[in-house]
Amino acid sequence: MKIDERAWKTWGEFNRTIDKKRIIFFGYSLDWIGKTLRKSNLTISSIVDNSQNFQGTDSVYGVKILATKNLLHKRDDEYIVITSLSFESIYRELIHTGFTPGKDFCITPALNSVKVVNDINSKDFRLLVSSPDHLIYFKDTSNLGGGLYEFSVTSKAVGCEKLVAGTFRQIVDMENGNIAVLEEMNGIRIFEKGSVIGFWKFIECDKGDRPHGLAYDKVNNIFYMACTAKDEIAAYDADTGKPIDSAEILSWKASVDGKNHHWINDLAIKDRYLYLSLFSISGCQQEGVYDGGIMQINLDRPDERQVVARDLWMPHTVRFFGEELCYLDSMNGRFYKGSALVGEFNGFTRGLGYDGVYYYVGQSENRYFDQFKGKRNNVGMNAGFFLFDEETKASKFFEVPRLHQVHDLLVL
Repeated sequence: MKIDERAWKTWGEFNRTIDKKRIIFFGYSLDWIGKTLRKSNLTISSIVDNSQNFQGTDSVYGVKILATKNLLHKRDDEYIVITSLSFESIYRELIHTGFTPGKDFCITPALNSVKVVNDINSKDFRLLVSSPDHLIYFKDTSNLGGGLYEFSVTSKAVGCEKLVAGTFRQIVDMENGNIAVLEEMNGIRIFEKGSVIGFWKFIECDKGDRPHGLAYDKVNNIFYMACTAKDEIAAYDADTGKPIDSAEILSWKASVDGKNHHWINDLAIKDRYLYLSLFSISGCQQEGVYDGGIMQINLDRPDERQVVARDLWMPHTVRFFGEELCYLDSMNGRFYKGSALVGEFNGFTRGLGYDGVYYYVGQSENRYFDQFKGKRNNVGMNAGFFLFDEETKASKFFEVPRLHQVHDLLVL
């Protein structure tokens, strides 16, 4: 049974609710009753507890500990406050007895930190997860290795199903009932959202592009693809799949030697601007200079470019949730919204989703241990994702079995 939000209160709400009420504590816990008393000015009417060892004995608060059947005689001027870590079972008991959360009872605000844990542990969700793992890692590729996975969590089970094999990178919700995913070796794959995986459209890319990033311009029905191997942004008509002659090469170096000096990763579109993450703003990543950042390009006037975030180490996953620009400083394990640091993790962060309450932060196996000598005391090796609460900074990690790399996430 999901706990009604009315059963949880801030200290201010709690003290206003219990004003002029006599309090019945449900659960004889010196810890939780003590913490409640320290934050409130209340009168104890009685204490009830399900343990027969306590029932009929005197409490340290000068009132007897009674059996729960005494709650049937609760007066209108009395209010029940749950003061036990067994609050879930007590909540169910009170509901079945006919009490209304918020009106007749609540859980002590001293347990609000436990609420965060309870909410995270009871969260149901479904994610689409992409992995570019090469199949050479695995003998059996049926449910392992690179591909698209559906990861689901309910109160009854945790499931992870491989939907299709491939070296998949960025996932884009086209907001028209379709999802587009970028397959590094072949190009763009499109399928209907909510259906069993079945690609109904393919847009092929040049074999030498090695694309990592994808964005969809829904106004003009154009796909933009980051050709990572060439430091180039290519454009395709989303209906015909034909290339549009508007490719942008980010530096003169790439135009001369055809190499990737910037290493473009993920893309995003907001209004008439294209945003991209890149390993080197200066174009010197071949020389070991990782002055990464997020660049903004005006789609109407591509020569108008500016760097909107600097000093990032191998950044990925440019996203907009509402109006805020979000991105991951991957090697540093940092999650930013605008210029504000939102969260820090101990692995290589890549892939970001949001369901309106929680963020889902992807993590890949880190292969650069030599880069962290003297900088970190723990380097994450797990591939999967964190369910992350921005307000409390609480997180829970979910491992995607036998994967090395996670590139992107999409909340379904």
